[in-house]
Amino acid sequence: METKFCRGHEWCPDCGEVLPFASFGRNAASPTGRASYCKPCHNSRGRNSEELAGGARTHPLKRRYGITAVEADAMPEAQGGLQRGVFYLQHHMQQQAIATLVAASDAEADAASRPGEPPVGSQRRPGARGTSTRSTGWTSGARRREQAGEGDA
Repeated sequence: METKFCRGHEWCPDCGEVLPFASFGRNAASPTGRASYCKPCHNSRGRNSEELAGGARTHPLKRRYGITAVEADAMPEAQGGLQRGVFYLQHHMQQQAIATLVAASDAEADAASRPGEPPVGSQRRPGARGTSTRSTGWTSGARRREQAGEGDA
C-alpha cells in the first residue's frame, strides 16, 4: 500500500490511515509535535489497558498504590470499619471549636478589663511614632549598592 504524506498529515500505526494533524493529540516529545496514534486509537488503547488492569476503579489504584479495588474495599473493614478515624476527626474538630471559644472569651475579658488601651503586646501607643526600624525607604539591594560604592549618581 503506497501512501503519499502531505504536509500537516501523519500516519497512525494502529488504524493504518494517514490523517490530518487535528486527528492526533499533542506531544511535545515527538518530532512532529503530535501523538503517535490518532485520538480514536489512543482512546481504545487506554480502554484496553484499563481493562487489563481490572477496570476503571482498579486501574488508578493499581498504578498509584499497587492494590486492586477488592483490596481497597477490604481495608476499612480490616481497620475496624474506620470508626476510629471518624471518632478522631470528630474529637479533633470539637477540640478546635473549644479552643476558638476559649480564645474569644479571653479576648473579650481582656478587652473589657482594659478599656481605651491597645491590646497586650501591641507597640502602638497613642501619639507614638511608627515602630519600624527602616525609616529610610531604601530596599536592602539599594542599601547594599550604596555601601559598595555603586549608588545612583
